Amino acid sequence: MLPNKGHLALKFHVRVERDDEGYIAYAPGWEEVYAPGDTPEQALEHLMEVALAVALSCIRHGDPIPVAHICEQSESTDLCFERDVTLPIEYDEKEVAFA
Repeated sequence: MLPNKGHLALKFHVRVERDDEGYIAYAPGWEEVYAPGDTPEQALEHLMEVALAVALSCIRHGDPIPVAHICEQSESTDLCFERDVTLPIEYDEKEVAFA
């Protein structure tokens, strides 16, 4: 159970690939977290917004926040980049559901 107020640093792996309409960023093993963009940087920025929304939803509902997954190196020819990222999260008691 999380305290009523706090800070988290969620670390996870992301990949950005070219697709038919631009670029798609996703977090392997975290199926809810993906986002498109016109550039790789924009896709990553949108992905971080989605990851924050999903993580805050987990906090609000008392659900576990997915942990980092071990990812094998991608062999996709459409891969632009992959890296580990850290998402800082701040929350307060108004956002946390307690059972």
